[in-house]
Amino acid sequence: MKKLNYLLFGFILLFPSQSFVSQALQITYELKYQPKIEDTLTIKEKFLQGIDFSEKKSNFSSLDLGDSAFNAVVFKDFNNNKFQKMETISTNLFSLNYKFPTTWKLLKEQKQVLSYPCSKAVITFGGRDWEAWYTNQISFPDGPYKFHGLPGLILEVKSSDGEYHFKATNIEKIGKIKSISNRYATDFGSKENEIKYKKKLFLDPTIPYNTSNSEIFGIAVFNGVEITKRDSDKYRVERFRKFVSAHNNPIEKGDIWVN
Repeated sequence: MKKLNYLLFGFILLFPSQSFVSQALQITYELKYQPKIEDTLTIKEKFLQGIDFSEKKSNFSSLDLGDSAFNAVVFKDFNNNKFQKMETISTNLFSLNYKFPTTWKLLKEQKQVLSYPCSKAVITFGGRDWEAWYTNQISFPDGPYKFHGLPGLILEVKSSDGEYHFKATNIEKIGKIKSISNRYATDFGSKENEIKYKKKLFLDPTIPYNTSNSEIFGIAVFNGVEITKRDSDKYRVERFRKFVSAHNNPIEKGDIWVN
């Protein structure tokens, strides 16, 4: 399907450079996931996690963030105990602080991931049971997505139903990690507000384009020709419906997956 092209103003998600970080890692994870409950089709995507050991911060996002259906960006600040997820919905960026239940059960099983000796741990999170493999050789209590709180870096984590599976494929030393700006993000304030907003989108997917709070301004163009607002709204509704019909299995059950 051909996409609408927009002349966008006033909304940019930036990854500005930071000052030099003396000790940092970048971990590449492959995520294999099943976006639709009724379909066994699985999708593979690459994700990057940057870890700043001196600042005790990390961020996690898709390698192709602009094109990924799994569009969550997760920021962790362990010094200040601040954990935040950012998400682009239609044209706008939203943020929400969260808490992760670090009630892991440590087990004796061991295996290797990327030649690192790893130990097993299990947890229940987001309506799913998870098993994780972490290594004490990288003693930072982090992992992909929201996962953290183990004695070492999580290199693999998989849901017991097999519908979500993160696995590290590469680890490299870097000089600095990307800084994710939330300057333009609207804070949902609570999970209840997030769900409420997403439910409104199911009734009218054009809400982000038709409210004064939208930070996007532009001209709708299709195949090089300006089109009417009615036609562009029709396109947006069709695109929204197509997406949600193919993405009804969010990583955290009870959430609503929109894009």
